[in-house]
Amino acid sequence: MRNVLTKIASFTLVLGIPLTINAAKYQESPELKKLVKTGEIEEVVKRLPNNPRVITVVDKIGKYGGIWNAGLKGENDTGWFARSVQYEPLIAYNREWTGIQENIAESWTVSEDSTVFRFTLRKGHKWSDGKPFTAHDIVFAMNDVFYNPDIVNSGSSIFKVGGEPAQVTAIDDQTVEFKFSAPYGMFLIKLASVDSRGLTDTPRHYCEKYHKKYNNNVDALAKKEGFDDWSQLYVYHCNYGGDKAGFKDVNRPTILPWSLTKPYDINNQIVSFRRNPYFYKVDTEGNQLPYLDGIDFYRAQDANDLVLRALNGKIDYQLRHIATTQNQAVFIEGAEKGGYELVPATSAMANALAVSLNLTHKDPIKRKIFGDKQFRIALSHAIDRQEIIDAVFVGQAEPYQLAPLKGHPLFNEQLATQYTEYDPDKANAILDQAGYKRGSDGYRVGPDGKTISFVIPSAGEFKPYFVPIVELVQLYWEEIGIKAEFESMDRNSFYTLKDSNQHDVGIWIGSGGGGFDVMLNPRYFFPWSWESLFGIGWYQWHRDPNGEIAVEPPPAVKKQFELYDKVMASSDIDSQNNYMKELLQISADEFWTMGIATPAPNYAIKKKNFHNVLAGQIYSWTYPYPAPAETSQYFKD
Repeated sequence: MRNVLTKIASFTLVLGIPLTINAAKYQESPELKKLVKTGEIEEVVKRLPNNPRVITVVDKIGKYGGIWNAGLKGENDTGWFARSVQYEPLIAYNREWTGIQENIAESWTVSEDSTVFRFTLRKGHKWSDGKPFTAHDIVFAMNDVFYNPDIVNSGSSIFKVGGEPAQVTAIDDQTVEFKFSAPYGMFLIKLASVDSRGLTDTPRHYCEKYHKKYNNNVDALAKKEGFDDWSQLYVYHCNYGGDKAGFKDVNRPTILPWSLTKPYDINNQIVSFRRNPYFYKVDTEGNQLPYLDGIDFYRAQDANDLVLRALNGKIDYQLRHIATTQNQAVFIEGAEKGGYELVPATSAMANALAVSLNLTHKDPIKRKIFGDKQFRIALSHAIDRQEIIDAVFVGQAEPYQLAPLKGHPLFNEQLATQYTEYDPDKANAILDQAGYKRGSDGYRVGPDGKTISFVIPSAGEFKPYFVPIVELVQLYWEEIGIKAEFESMDRNSFYTLKDSNQHDVGIWIGSGGGGFDVMLNPRYFFPWSWESLFGIGWYQWHRDPNGEIAVEPPPAVKKQFELYDKVMASSDIDSQNNYMKELLQISADEFWTMGIATPAPNYAIKKKNFHNVLAGQIYSWTYPYPAPAETSQYFKD
């Protein structure tokens, strides 16, 4: 086996040089010293691995103590945990998102054909309850959880090639091997993403008692605790990954910087995490991380509540939910009184908003209309993007479609700029020529002779700026004779609608603009996932042609599937780029979905006494801002 890949995707794979610290220099927080003296925990040198991961801090060595005050929105905001507490993958992205580096695994090797990946774990690494963390925990997470249909519906795609999951084996306590049926050159880059969460934080010794394979009495236990079946019991106690994340059981061991101490449920206004005494990282002076004693997440019902808390100085550091263009002036005005400052962040989004007609709609008439490229082009020309930019984003954007951002190695000018010109006359002419004539009421009719009418659902509670944009788009389309009705709904309702492929139009953030996101989150370039709102039926067909909502795709989509498989398989940078460029060109030629504008500049709110925050850090979901900058090295004065 060769020792690590040297180049992946569109970037040189930068590998950090592991640092080591003399064990005699290890230090710990005052509260842990007290627990050592009382005999409640071991001394720090016995709690850390033999070779702990050494973190270089952003600005300066911190001091122990203090609580990070942040905010959640509603009862289903576990994504904020993934971005703040939960990012501890086998290997991690570096802060600049230009490569990967050691993390839970201290080293790894890759076979010449990129089918076998072997990872060496840190000797002496322990769970928060002091029990050993081993390769067997990872095998349990993969084989008994990730690919157990009773717990996870379909299993994470990052561990599959050609639809086949990896064979995962514990070579010994410290060594775990992933073996794929075909070359998978992009595996390391995908393994470092947020989508691998749960792989390294599933304690077998604790979770086995909630699993049917290991506990014959689990059904009785589920009934005793008030659950319908054992899988619900397991999710409640153990599952931290994906949409079924629990964050309910405060006794569940973890390898994260902080352990859950107050659960995420309707009974608690505050969700709390506190220091894990066995966390495996230290700073360059040997101080065990984290510096902060813990995190308190205030559970608010809406974003306005969180904005008020930030203005009143009750949030130490946060971008999520509050740092919008619309709020920026208010935050600037209140900065001195609130004791905070605005810290810049760099968006990896492709677009502020993606508008996706459902090209695989269950209704055959709507499917035919939405599938007409000329219809989509007309709708795009009818949108006055500059007016939206001026009204909603205070002029801080430019008209743009769904495409990699300018300056990215995979930027495609046609994909980015086509059909962005506001020209309602052209839009009307296109619709006339395509045969969509106006009826007596002024609305255009479809091939069935009925008025073309559809609903634009918008999860405005998720992103408030969605609402004014959609309202304007509705008016623009009305002017060219298209009857589109706006319907506001919460995020859960929208997901229920789209997961059954019953949505007319999908409105969401336009991912895939920068960094590795272009290759790792290409949801708007082809039907890559359940989040590809324009082609969920096509995506289902690719996974299972006999699936309930599966729709056989056209040749162009099938070609994109083939090209993306080649991107994932290749470990050669030039080949990856060429395959991805060909895939993006098909996206440009087919014009699957449309965008509005480039993402507006990002920022976060940070209290002036909150330190080691990385200014200008990339904001993405795949690279779950701000966690890759190491939240464990944040501290407060």
